[in-house]
Amino acid sequence: MSGVKDCWFSIRWASANRRTSSYRPGRSSAPFTLHRMARCVMANRDSKKTRREGGFSLVETVAALGILALAAVPLMQLSSDALRNSGRLEARLLARTTAENVLSRAMADRQPVEVGQTSGAEEQMGRRFTWTLSVVPTGQADLFRLEVRVQQAETEQDLARLITLKAQPR
Repeated sequence: MSGVKDCWFSIRWASANRRTSSYRPGRSSAPFTLHRMARCVMANRDSKKTRREGGFSLVETVAALGILALAAVPLMQLSSDALRNSGRLEARLLARTTAENVLSRAMADRQPVEVGQTSGAEEQMGRRFTWTLSVVPTGQADLFRLEVRVQQAETEQDLARLITLKAQPR
């Protein structure tokens, strides 16, 4: 766009300075002005053409790819960490669901509570969990503490642990 401005300035200068231009009285100078402006714009465009058609150099391309690689590595690590964390959270959620199921069955059971440990296994959404229910007497008569610990079948780490109290019916 600056080429057009430069041409317009040179044409206005020539029109204002009629002694040096090919001005003829009685004729319109508009065709002359348009022709001169077109020639000036084409000359400016051709002089800048080689610089624009050059494209990016090899150094610029390698630098851009290097910057892209530096930005892409942390993004890939971030996405893999997010995926790993979502898997862990899903396992903990399913373990808690298993613990709640075990405690619900123990609380709903009308049989007298037996002190000791009971264990078993359940499957939640294709994952196998093992659980251990511990029943311990409290210091008060007819009141027991129930504790459930849940682990994933392949590991020893507790993923969920719930504790509640149950009164023994008389």
